[in-house]
Amino acid sequence: MESLTINRILLMADVAEWTRLMECNEEGTIQLWRDHLLWARREFNDSGQCRWLWQAGDAILLACQSAEIAVKIAFNLHDRISQSPCVPYRTGEQITGFKLRIGLHQGALIEHPESVYGHSINLLSRVTSMAEPGQTLCTELIRNRLVELADTQIHDLGWHQLKHLQSPIRIFSLLPS
Repeated sequence: MESLTINRILLMADVAEWTRLMECNEEGTIQLWRDHLLWARREFNDSGQCRWLWQAGDAILLACQSAEIAVKIAFNLHDRISQSPCVPYRTGEQITGFKLRIGLHQGALIEHPESVYGHSINLLSRVTSMAEPGQTLCTELIRNRLVELADTQIHDLGWHQLKHLQSPIRIFSLLPS
């Protein structure tokens, strides 16, 4: 089967402090994350709001129907994850639950039957890694697609030179009102 290049609204999320959580309680961390992934697939993928493109370890990549839907999904993911139970240490102590870092970007995606590729995924990965735990960041391309959402605060974080990218990228922070 040939590859297909298509322009998509992309959402990438990863769990902040994953390595520490895994070191404290690998089995408990994996089980809790798997529960969240099952919920997310039912909630978003099965409803047709987005398409699940990829998942590896603590990271997911989704293609969303619109920038507005991507923002809604990001906020729903943060809300769901923030209400999750704590992961217990093996010693019985509690550590904080999961917090996600989420990035949103629009760009070309090369889809093969076995995986997805493209500069847009690399750029989105850099943007996502800039986010603080519990934060959603987006590129200017997403910001320009958003109609003024009454329930969303948008803060311009300025231009950033991201690792291995030739040109600076303008980044925005998105917060629920």
